[in-house]
Parts: sequence; C-alpha cells; structure tokens
Amino acid sequence: MKLYILIVSILFAQLAFTYEFETKSESKIWSLQDCISYAIVNNITVKGTKSNKGISEVDYRRSKSVKLPNLFGSASQNFSNDPITSDYETVQIDNTN
Repeated sequence: MKLYILIVSILFAQLAFTYEFETKSESKIWSLQDCISYAIVNNITVKGTKSNKGISEVDYRRSKSVKLPNLFGSASQNFSNDPITSDYETVQIDNTN
C-alpha cells in the first residue's frame, strides 16, 4: 500500500511540475515570416548539406594534391684517411630516390 501511495505522489508531483513549467513559459504568436526564418535556420537537412559540402571540398583538394609529383632524395658521402699516403679519398657517393 505504501508503494502505491509513493508512486501516485511521484506522478502527481511530476504532473504539477510540468503544469507549472508550461504556464510560466512565454507564449509567442508566430508570424509566417518568423516560421520561415526559424525553419531555414534550424533545418537539419540544410545543416547536413553544408557539412557534406565541406567534406566534399576537403576530398576534392586531397584528390588534386595526389596528382602532384612527390620529390624525395638523399645524398651521402664518406671520407676515409689512407694511412699510407695520408690523403683523404672518397669511398662512396650514394644518391638514391
């Protein structure tokens, strides 16, 4: 029995809070222009299209940059001292791509 009283009191409190919240909220009369402006600003489809447009622009720039050539290179040179002649001589020159 106590459980039923508790459930009913919780539902009653929730109903009273909802009613109080609805009566305190301001009611605004919307004109046709207000409705159109609100729909344009808050349209989910338009927001999704703008997001997709941004993603497409990034993909387009990425695909254009893939067409550009890549340039990689390296060079190295080693010197060693010949103990007999005391001259420096070049051992290896490596130029790889």
